[in-house]
Amino acid sequence: MSFKMKVVLLLDYIYANRITFKVEKSNKKSSKNIKNLK
Repeated sequence: MSFKMKVVLLLDYIYANRITFKVEKSNKKSSKNIKNLK
């Protein structure tokens, strides 16, 4: 595999992880808000 391909895959991996991390954080926030409303 060329170096360029490795860099692209690495960036893709980091980007995907950042999205899932953001989703998890927002899910935790919304679940906290739901508990507060009850």
